[in-house]
Amino acid sequence: MEQTKAGVPGQPPIQRPEVWIIGDSYVRHGEKRARVTCGPHLGLEARVSWFGWDGLRWKTLIPFFLQSLRGRTAPDILLIHWRQ
Repeated sequence: MEQTKAGVPGQPPIQRPEVWIIGDSYVRHGEKRARVTCGPHLGLEARVSWFGWDGLRWKTLIPFFLQSLRGRTAPDILLIHWRQ
């Protein structure tokens, strides 16, 4: 979780959950739309990361997730969009 500086004086910083949205091109297009309408973090008190891949299939989902995870900490929340 990412810490924010905002909070009550004398209290530890607020923890912001890490949210990943992973899926096919709908996720990629959703990110573009979110940036224009409500911001990349969807107006949430969270850090939202978007992972959209055109043509993503079930058999490539886990390898894609593992590749996305390289060098990063696992998310607190994982949202998988699947349209099949």
